[in-house]
Amino acid sequence: MAEDKILTFNIRKDAVKTPKWRRSKDAMAILIRDVAKHSTNGKVKIDQATNELMWRRGGKWPQLRYRLKLKKMDDGSIQTEYVG
Repeated sequence: MAEDKILTFNIRKDAVKTPKWRRSKDAMAILIRDVAKHSTNGKVKIDQATNELMWRRGGKWPQLRYRLKLKKMDDGSIQTEYVG
């Protein structure tokens, strides 16, 4: 069965190091990297709500803090769900 955890990810420190025009794309990679630390095989699935939230303000100004529910599946992968 799946295990659930609610964690807050702050990606501000890493996201401000990238050029403004590429921040949302890099913010997604940073979020996946940070979530993958909680996985056994490194597979991460980001839900639609988190993706839309990240790109809502365009490519230059992504949201920098995410509260996510992590569901660890039987195969070791992580599925995320935006909590708010």
